[in-house]
Amino acid sequence: MPSLTVSLPSLTELHEGEYVYLYPDVNHTPQCSSQPLTFSASGLPDGLSLDHSTGLITGVLPHSLANCTNPIREYTITLTATDGIDTASASATLRIHNTDYTLLSPGDQSNTEGDYVYLDLQSLWGSAYAGLNMQAPLIFSTPSTSAPNSLPPGLSLDPNTGIVSGTISSDAATPNNSPYSYYVTITLQNLADGDTSTISFNWAVIDNPNLAEPPPDPGNDPPPENEPPTIEALSLVNVSDASRNLAPRTQDLLQATVIGVSDPDGDPVSVRLEWRVNGVTVQTVEGTSATFDLAQPGHGDVGDQVTVAVILDDGSGPIEAASSNVTVANTPPVVTDILVEQGYQAFEDDVYYYLVGQRAAMHFLVQDDDMDQGQGNDQLRLEVGGELPPAENGWYISDYQNGEFFLEATIADHGDPDQPTKYYPLNICAKDNYDAGDPPIILAVTHPHVTRILVTPPATMAGWGTALNPYLMRAGRRETFGVRIEGVGFGGGVPWGGWIWWRLWDDDFADSLPNQNDLLQGDTRETVTMVGGPTGAWFVNTTFELTADAASDDIIGRDGNTGAGWPEGAVKELYFYVWWWYTVLWGSARSPIFYVEWVP
Repeated sequence: MPSLTVSLPSLTELHEGEYVYLYPDVNHTPQCSSQPLTFSASGLPDGLSLDHSTGLITGVLPHSLANCTNPIREYTITLTATDGIDTASASATLRIHNTDYTLLSPGDQSNTEGDYVYLDLQSLWGSAYAGLNMQAPLIFSTPSTSAPNSLPPGLSLDPNTGIVSGTISSDAATPNNSPYSYYVTITLQNLADGDTSTISFNWAVIDNPNLAEPPPDPGNDPPPENEPPTIEALSLVNVSDASRNLAPRTQDLLQATVIGVSDPDGDPVSVRLEWRVNGVTVQTVEGTSATFDLAQPGHGDVGDQVTVAVILDDGSGPIEAASSNVTVANTPPVVTDILVEQGYQAFEDDVYYYLVGQRAAMHFLVQDDDMDQGQGNDQLRLEVGGELPPAENGWYISDYQNGEFFLEATIADHGDPDQPTKYYPLNICAKDNYDAGDPPIILAVTHPHVTRILVTPPATMAGWGTALNPYLMRAGRRETFGVRIEGVGFGGGVPWGGWIWWRLWDDDFADSLPNQNDLLQGDTRETVTMVGGPTGAWFVNTTFELTADAASDDIIGRDGNTGAGWPEGAVKELYFYVWWWYTVLWGSARSPIFYVEWVP
C-alpha cells in the first residue's frame, strides 16, 4: 500500500467572481526519513494560489476568464505532494462559467423643466449570481445623438458611477410640445471580458411656463448645482497575513484606508467607514482609516461576507462612495500536542508500544480558531484512519471538550500467532466542517510469545543435540542440563504473576498420537526475569536432570522415563512444552526437538 496518496474532486463547477476553497484529500504515513509534506501545482487559472505547506487552493476567479462568446472555460490542474521520499499527484478539472451582468431598466421617467435629477443606475444592475464577488471593471455609456434619442438637455451620465444627474434645461420642452418624450439608451460594459448589457426607456419632460429664460447677464446665472464628493481609491488589506487579503480567517485583523478624498465644489467632506457582516452594519468609524478585528464576537464567522463601505457627506447628505468585500475563509484545526498517559511499555522511534492488558489513554489537544467565534458555522470531530488495535471493550472516543479529544481502551490480544508484535499506523484526524487536519500516530501491540528455547548440555558431554549428532549419555550416569527460555510480551502484570510453566516430553510418535508420548518431567513453574524494552522482553534460566539407565537404553527424568527399545531405540526425541496465563486466555509454545542417545 502506498504511504502517500493525494486526491481532488474530478470536476468542480465554478463561476467568475466565486471564492474557491479547494482542499485535497491526503493520506500520508511518514517514514523515518520523511520530510514535512510540500505541495506544488500546475495549470491554475488566474486568481487562484496554492498554500505550499497544506495543498490548499484558494482565491477569487476574475471576470476575465469567460464571456458571452465563450461562456465556459475548462482548466486541468495538477497537484503534487512530496515528503522527500514519496511523491503523489492528482489532477482535476475546473469548469468556469461566465458571470453575466444585467443592467435593469429604471422604468419610464417623468420630470418638469428645472427639476434636479439624480438617478443611480449602478444600483440597478444585477446578476443571477449576486452572491459572488461582483467587483468587475464596469463602464456606462449613452449615444451622443440629438433629441429625441438622447438624455434630456441638462442631464449627463457619469461613465464610472452610472449616475445620471443635472438640472433639466428650460428648453427641454415647449408649451406646444409638452410633455416631450426622450428615448434614452444606456449600455453597461464589463471591461474584463467585453460583455455588454443595454437598456432603453422613455423620459418625459413637462414644460414649465414659470421657468423664464435667464437674461444673458452673467450676474443672473443660477448658482452652480452641487457635485458629490469622490475618492481616488479604497484599500482593504489583511494586516495579519497579506497573502490572505481576499480570504481572511476568523482571527485576522483587516485594515481599510481611504485615499484621495475630494469635492469638486470645495465643500468640506466628512468620511465614515462602515463595516458590515452579511449586509448588517456592526462597526462604524469616523475617519479615513479603520481596522476590523475578525476575532471579536459578531465580526464574521466562516463563510460570512465582510464589507467595508466609504460614506461621504459634503453637507448635502451622505452617499456611499465605494465599498469592498471579502469572504471569511476556514481556519484548519491544528493539533498543538498529543499527550499519551503512562501505561504503555515504551516509546521508541515515534512508536508507542503496548502489551496485552495495558491501558492506552491519549489526549489530542486541538486548536481551531473558528470555534472561538461561537456562531456555530464550524464544529470539530475526530476520525480514525487505519485499524485501531483490538480492545477488550472497544475504544472510547470523546467529543471535543475543553480543547481536546480523549481516546481510551484496554489493549486486547491481536490474535496473530505468526508475529509477536503487530504495528498499527494510524491517522487520528481532527477535522472540521471543511475537512481539514491530519496528525499521524503509530501504536504497536505485543502479546506474550516464546521466541527461543535453548538447551545446553553439560560441558563434558559429546554431541550437538541434532538427529545426526545427538547428545551422548553414558549408561548409569546422571547429567544436569541447562535450558534458557526467551520471549516477549511480559510486563506490567501481564501475564498474571509473571510466571511460566513447562513440561519435558519424549516424542515417541512424532505428534501423531501425542497421548502416547512419555512425560519425563511434569508441571514446573518458573519466575521470569523481565528485561523490558518496547516489546516486553523476558527470559528464564533453569536446569533439569536426566539419567541413563545402566542396563537398557532408557532415559529417566524427574517424573518419568522414555522406555527402552521400541519404537525409537537408543536415540530419544525430547521437547519442551511451555505455557502461561494472561488476561482471559492461555498461551503456549513448543520447543524444537532435541536428540539424546543412550550409549553403553
